Amino acid sequence: MNFRFFLFLIFSGIILLSGGCGSNNNPTAPIEDPAINSLSKNHGEIGSIINIYGKNFGGSQGSGYVEFTGAKATEISLWCDTAITVKVPVNAKTGKLLVNVNGKNSNQVDFTIDSVASSDPYIESISPSTFSPGAELTIIGRNFGAGKNASYIDFSGARPDEQTGYKSWSDIKIIVIIPSNITTNGQLYVFVNGISSNKVDYIVKGIPYINKITPDSARIGDVITINGNYFGDSQGSGYVNFAGFSGSNYSSWNNTQIKVTIPQNVTTCDIEVRVNGKKSNKVALKILPPIIPPPSIESITPQHAEAGDTVSINGQNFSEIKDSGYVTFNGTKAIAYLSWTTTLIKTIVPQGAVSGPVKVYSNGQLSNSVNFTIDQANTDPHIDYLDASSSSVGQTIGINGSNFGASRDSSFVDFNGTIPESTDYVSWSDTRILVKIPNGASSGPVKVVVNAVESNSENLTITVQNYIINCILIKSGSFSMGSSTIDADGPQHQAQITHDFYMGKYEVSQLEWKTVMDGEEPSKTKDDKNPVEQISWYKALEFCNRLSSMVGLTPCYTINGTNVTCNWDANGFRLPTEAEWEYACRAGTTGSYAGNIDDIGWTGDNSGYSVHNVGLKQPNGWGIYDIEGNVLEWCWDWYDPDYYKTRPNPDIDPEGPSSAAEKVVRGGSFKDPQANAASAHRDGRNPDFFDDNIGLRVVRKK
Repeated sequence: MNFRFFLFLIFSGIILLSGGCGSNNNPTAPIEDPAINSLSKNHGEIGSIINIYGKNFGGSQGSGYVEFTGAKATEISLWCDTAITVKVPVNAKTGKLLVNVNGKNSNQVDFTIDSVASSDPYIESISPSTFSPGAELTIIGRNFGAGKNASYIDFSGARPDEQTGYKSWSDIKIIVIIPSNITTNGQLYVFVNGISSNKVDYIVKGIPYINKITPDSARIGDVITINGNYFGDSQGSGYVNFAGFSGSNYSSWNNTQIKVTIPQNVTTCDIEVRVNGKKSNKVALKILPPIIPPPSIESITPQHAEAGDTVSINGQNFSEIKDSGYVTFNGTKAIAYLSWTTTLIKTIVPQGAVSGPVKVYSNGQLSNSVNFTIDQANTDPHIDYLDASSSSVGQTIGINGSNFGASRDSSFVDFNGTIPESTDYVSWSDTRILVKIPNGASSGPVKVVVNAVESNSENLTITVQNYIINCILIKSGSFSMGSSTIDADGPQHQAQITHDFYMGKYEVSQLEWKTVMDGEEPSKTKDDKNPVEQISWYKALEFCNRLSSMVGLTPCYTINGTNVTCNWDANGFRLPTEAEWEYACRAGTTGSYAGNIDDIGWTGDNSGYSVHNVGLKQPNGWGIYDIEGNVLEWCWDWYDPDYYKTRPNPDIDPEGPSSAAEKVVRGGSFKDPQANAASAHRDGRNPDFFDDNIGLRVVRKK
């Protein structure tokens, strides 16, 4: 192997060993065909180095080989299960590349053999390749030019003397005196007319050099042999550097060979020899994992159980985490594990298991076996565990156990006396039920009832879902919408809201806005308790979607620039429709306002022309604050003054016209006259518009 190839492989080997090479720790895993995933490059000259990445190459080369369109590579510096480093052989041709392992070919990958540019300088050989400064060197190649002129030779930054360093120069041969200031191994090249030749490796006598490490993979505490040159006849102050850790235990040291013990704390690394301040080349060493003893079962508690029961397996060397480990009950794998440590495994006896030996598989090894008796299964429904010990109403929870039946039929789940609706059940199988926690459920026992037989119970704590926004439940109903006296707010007609929904008890405050919008503060008058203002209709939609995602609900809006659609079936927060807003505002009233306007709302007549904290006035009859006055509130609908003049009577769940120039705002504000705060008053603003008296209130479906 020439020096150029070797140095290149040092670096490629370091990269591959640190990230590309692994070992198969499963002695029982089946042998699969080798497979190439990628190449470091898919073309190169004869003699160039490539890295092959894939799987199932084997831990060492053995009888394996790499073939370039029928030409087998003879120089391979690294071979591990997932990576190979190889030199393109001299007889390689453009075509297919493959890897053969144990007589099995991998997939074939295209590889192109590059040709050297005919006019570029090219070095074919140097003689000698190992030398001392001041010696004479012959370089054979082509396209060097008839004379030296401005051309030169570079030895890793050092150049021959211009007057005395060049003995002869022709188009195919150069004789040069090696410069005296060369102090390191490296690469030389010929530079002709602004073009650099290929680079060729050389060795400087006296600088330590590693030829080979045996073995090239070992464990901490193993002795390795380093063969090379210029190590010195004795160690002296020299040492072997293991990627930052110095070797301290040397069996022997001479000029061509060192035997050293791999020190503690070393991982996959590169090795270099340092002598009198001089560093050798680096060669990769793969650090193998320590030998791990097989798992051992000492006892099983209890010594017999039914399928679905929990058992504890005590022992040693089970690994810290389960990872790919498992437990078998007479050949049947356990599926559910409650805990896994180095000395204790808690698992559930799987369905279908029969009496016989229990074994643990861990760290690629199989334990001893301990006999275990499987009792006859009880056919009553049984809960093993809930997915969570606490959750909130409306959340889906998994109930795990046995004998629930293949389908629900007349069976049901009992949440401390509250039974879910049929639509609350997501899935039902013999061993697992997914169900939404029903409205009205309280903390306490959860049971499964199958064919009138109750299971055991598991306690569930019902927590309050934090939706950030405090909401009031608005029940469905009908009302008289619009004004009978003001044409712009009419006509008065019957409207029907067919669904229950939640509405914000207060206008969205600045604190709530900052919580959801990453600290954004758009308001002119800054006070955390004030309603947020100076927001456009589009920003209001963004707030709704962000709030929904933050609290685990499905966002309602799909926003693409100014094109917005609403998913009315989503359970996330949204703006109210104009009809929902007026229905909630009136709270069953039929007059101009939902109460004494001075008592319930801040308008231009009583506000001092400034915005106020939310919730200071009295609420309307349904417990909603500031819905008349303080700030205008965006609604979903486009604003068309004539929209309700052509609607059916009664109008059922109207969502507004399909398009217009403005969006509806409702409720009046602190700087508007009282009349603008009337329950029926309608107005509109461009959806891009914002002002210090425009905010929002949100709703969501029940």
